[in-house]
Amino acid sequence: MVVVEELPENTPAESRLFVSGNFNYWDPGDTRFEMKKTEEGKYYYELPYGAGNVLYKITRGDWTSVEAGLCGGAIANRSVGYGEGDTVFIAIESWEDKGPTNCPQVTIQLEDLPPTHEPGEAIYIAGDFNAWDPGNDDFRLAQDENGKYAITLNKPDFGDEIQFKFTRGNWETVEVDTYGKPTSNHFFHFGFVDTLGMAVLNWKDRMQEEHVRVTFCVEEYPKYTPVSSNLFVASNLNNWDPMNGKFRMESQKDGTYTLDVYQKKGTFMEYKITRGGWSKVEKGEGLEEIPNRQVVFEKNDTLYLQVESWMDQDFLKQYLQLE
Repeated sequence: MVVVEELPENTPAESRLFVSGNFNYWDPGDTRFEMKKTEEGKYYYELPYGAGNVLYKITRGDWTSVEAGLCGGAIANRSVGYGEGDTVFIAIESWEDKGPTNCPQVTIQLEDLPPTHEPGEAIYIAGDFNAWDPGNDDFRLAQDENGKYAITLNKPDFGDEIQFKFTRGNWETVEVDTYGKPTSNHFFHFGFVDTLGMAVLNWKDRMQEEHVRVTFCVEEYPKYTPVSSNLFVASNLNNWDPMNGKFRMESQKDGTYTLDVYQKKGTFMEYKITRGGWSKVEKGEGLEEIPNRQVVFEKNDTLYLQVESWMDQDFLKQYLQLE
């Protein structure tokens, strides 16, 4: 008898399980070999009598839903010899069509690198699993014959989740975003996937060589501006998106709003300030249309800005009962 004691947590409710093997021409949905279910939720089946070894696998009715390994990969056929015991207890680790739920490792692959990256340069991964060491050779990514970088990590003892960043060996060469700003840590939760594709947008030191920073600072704005407002910079650099998250200004303790933008030297930028939509864009003192603001990225600089009014000023004043 074969008894399935454990099932993956993502097994669909009321699943039908079948035994497929060399005794039924490997038919994955042969109803003659459908397993029975106990009141406790365990599945069992009496294998046919015979001599020699029985080879088999468990399916949910077809080969797309056959059992798989802990990380979702194919497994070898199960085998049992007649006379080796009355009952065989097995645990199914995952289903091929559902993916893993308890995979203890992950292969992280870098699928894209910035154009400033030089072929063959060492890349490291630093995280809470290696005390954030930016140049530990045990965590250097390997390169394949095509120059692609990858590393396989095992689930740490401290839990199912890790956080990390990529470097070229120290914190001055850590990854940054498209605009040269520090990135948040990457997070990964072990269990559900065994391969993770990622990209490095830019390196900190290479951005400093080719880019300049302009800080946009809105220091004055109408008194009726809601305290909870988010301000955005909509421009030709973000397809004039009035609420692009990468161009959201940070609210400061002194009441100002700031945003650092990194661009190649000589970049021309047109822009306006919004509160998250074109119905909430800045206007002139008399609610008139104003020309786009302009700046050329020539050197590290700070621009101090004043918003005279908002397009929805009349609505805001009425809402707040202001004159």
